[in-house]
Amino acid sequence: KYQSDNSILIRSSHFIDYRTHSSVVSAPSINYRPLVNPLPNEMFEEIKETKNLLLYFLQTIFRNKSFRVGQLPILSRALQNLTVIGLLPTGGGKSLTYQLASLLQPGTTIVIDPIRSLMIDQYNGLKELGIDKCEFINSTLSTAERNFNQHKLLAQGRLQFLFVSPERFVIDEFRIALDNAAQDGHYFSY
Repeated sequence: KYQSDNSILIRSSHFIDYRTHSSVVSAPSINYRPLVNPLPNEMFEEIKETKNLLLYFLQTIFRNKSFRVGQLPILSRALQNLTVIGLLPTGGGKSLTYQLASLLQPGTTIVIDPIRSLMIDQYNGLKELGIDKCEFINSTLSTAERNFNQHKLLAQGRLQFLFVSPERFVIDEFRIALDNAAQDGHYFSY
């Protein structure tokens, strides 16, 4: 009901069945302002204004009070559509960095994960947060389930997150589904 040039609409996963609901909003990636300024020796200085804007999403969606050490430089590069390798210790919040960056971009994010159990854990974590436009394709699914996720959800732009293994990209049928979605105007992040 409230409209402004400075407002953001966050869709609710409640009351919507993504299997029958329309596609996610898809458009070219947005380039955001930096969150940090680089310093010598691989150090960074936080930019308070932009960090505070992201804190809202961190606290509201992920229910975390503050960013952990190392997350802001990773997020900064990801939100500026720059390549980034996030090296953080186990439990350091690597998944949160790509998930938050992905939620702030229009389109589908394809998460390449070689470990099935981690793929399913991340999928379940997003579901627990109320982010229901996510699925995975791996060998734990039946052929019918893999086909549904690939042809009905991915190809029609109905997913915000799709978890796949690296070898999925050598399967012609998967690459064709990606091409079809792209030709229909759906955008992807990897």
